Amino acid sequence: MHAGMCLLLTQQMLLSPLFLQNASSAFGAFLDPVADKLMVATVLVLLSTQPLAAGSLAGNAWVMPVATLIIIGREITMSALREWAATMGPAAKAAVAVNAWGKWKTATQMAALTCLLFTRDGASSQLAVAAAAAGPP
Repeated sequence: MHAGMCLLLTQQMLLSPLFLQNASSAFGAFLDPVADKLMVATVLVLLSTQPLAAGSLAGNAWVMPVATLIIIGREITMSALREWAATMGPAAKAAVAVNAWGKWKTATQMAALTCLLFTRDGASSQLAVAAAAAGPP
């Protein structure tokens, strides 16, 4: 199951920018970020079921659930803020508009979650070893 989620995250991370450039409808342009958020939230919830297996925080059962709550809470808050700003006029909408930083954040989240999934599976590949070592010293 984790390998399948790794493939989905990688595919979404690599292909999403291509589809957004050639978005054929406003609905499609809206739906792609929603799909990104759902995918990230799903993987975070699944990863929260067990403590981290590697790194300096290994064995702490509270780390993943707290990180999951923070990330999903931030996503819900920003979505609500953007929805509210859309009703307040163009100036407010522009203040919370999506920008390149958000795209980098999503790509970074997906790359980090892919690494976490590799280490969670107990994979012995070089990527899994690198992901486990990438934590704080």
